[in-house]
Amino acid sequence: MIIILKTVIALIILTFVGINLLSFIFRSLNIIMSLPASKSSGVNKMIKQSLYSEIVFFIFSIILTVGYFYAINHFYNILLVIAAALIMISRLPDLLIEIKTGEKTTKKNMKQRPIDIIFNILFFVAIPIIWYSFKY
Repeated sequence: MIIILKTVIALIILTFVGINLLSFIFRSLNIIMSLPASKSSGVNKMIKQSLYSEIVFFIFSIILTVGYFYAINHFYNILLVIAAALIMISRLPDLLIEIKTGEKTTKKNMKQRPIDIIFNILFFVAIPIIWYSFKY
């Protein structure tokens, strides 16, 4: 019974932290790729400053994600790292659609393409992996 409780709590925490880390990475990457160039030197200076801060945030997000995986591996095991990666990957299509449209993905506007179903299955594959990582 305690393993099931640990699994549910771990699933909630891994989902929350993993989705936020993935969001940090892809949103800052999107901003870096979409910054326009300007003819005005003052505006160009502001764009370069913004680009610099986004690049720093992007690198910080990558380091934070690697640290997150390292901490999970150090305190638990590699199976929990695999489950955390699966949860992060399963959120990727929804996140990319959110970034593209600017709207939060809900049940009403969610598309059910085959790739979305496959990525949703990845999320549910992570649940027994989390359980197994606590069992052994």
